[in-house]
Amino acid sequence: MKKKGYGGVSANTLSIKKTILFMKISAIFLLLAMQVSATNFAQGKINLNAKDISLSEVFKSIEKQTSYRFNYSNDVLPGNKLISVNVVNADIINRYPI
Repeated sequence: MKKKGYGGVSANTLSIKKTILFMKISAIFLLLAMQVSATNFAQGKINLNAKDISLSEVFKSIEKQTSYRFNYSNDVLPGNKLISVNVVNADIINRYPI
């Protein structure tokens, strides 16, 4: 004879329902944590202090420090053009708005 739990439902069924509920709640918290982590990673601060450096080197340095990736054509934006950059603890979104 099976033991009946709360409300006439077997104890085994209640434990399965609790396990499924726990798994759903855990999945929601995991997804929220991943979203917050991805947001913080993309909004990293950059530090760059260089004189007479090529644009391609500037882009490589920013790519190493953040999750941003740059795609450009040398016909439109010459990668060998030399520039001087002095940026300390700057947010790339606020520094260079798109």
